[in-house]
Amino acid sequence: MILTQSSSHTFRRSHFQERSHTQTRPSRLGSIVFDGLVLNSIMLALIVFTGLSYLFVINQSSVSGFKMEELQRNIETSQRELRQLELSRAQLQSLASIEAAGERLQMVAANDVHFLPAVGTVVASR
Repeated sequence: MILTQSSSHTFRRSHFQERSHTQTRPSRLGSIVFDGLVLNSIMLALIVFTGLSYLFVINQSSVSGFKMEELQRNIETSQRELRQLELSRAQLQSLASIEAAGERLQMVAANDVHFLPAVGTVVASR
């Protein structure tokens, strides 16, 4: 009885080894022979590379979106400052502002203006 158990045990082990050997048989792609482990490693590397590439692209697009929003805020701020500066310029160029500046600087208005006649190409002489 011991002989039959060992022989069946040996049969099962050899049968299992033959099955596992046939399952990991190398694959052929044209004249190139690939082992199953090599193919799995290549596939895993491709999946990891694709995943990292996807994350990189998504990250770059989100960073670009944040930069665009910041630039848009800068444009709006600059436009507000431009409107304020245009209002200030209009106020400073107004007649009332010029008259107030003249009084502050103690300037006197010229009432009687005389122009010299031009003689030839000489405008003023001694």
